[in-house]
Amino acid sequence: MTHAPTDARLHNLDRFVRHSLRTRRAPGVAVGVIERGRVIHAKGYGVCDCRRRARRPPPERLLRELAGEYVHPGYGRVLVTRSGAALTLEYNGVRAPLLHERGDVFRISGVAAQVPRWEPTFRVNQAGRVVSVAIHMEPTVAPVVFRKRIRR
Repeated sequence: MTHAPTDARLHNLDRFVRHSLRTRRAPGVAVGVIERGRVIHAKGYGVCDCRRRARRPPPERLLRELAGEYVHPGYGRVLVTRSGAALTLEYNGVRAPLLHERGDVFRISGVAAQVPRWEPTFRVNQAGRVVSVAIHMEPTVAPVVFRKRIRR
């Protein structure tokens, strides 16, 4: 039987990873703890771009959990696909890479004229499953919430 990590166990894991980075002189590492198919802890340490020494926190969810089809009755369909360690958003024929910003918030890259300042934010239910993506599509309107279509 397994249990969710306690604060003390996470603190010990944190100390171990930081010590390992120092002693092995590794630039960075991402750690994920999965229990029964669910992510119960995710954290990045060090840097993700060795040349620039840039820090960027990892997405809260595994990318495969974010991928899927999301629908809205008025705005239609948004498709989020995963290819390796990258996500792409497709809406109304426009495809654009998603760059991780913070937590479950991403920003769209490379098509600024067509989708200005979109920051897709993935939302989860009480069970921790991704259920929607909210996108602030128009400056004067609240974010549009696209519900994830569950395939059975």
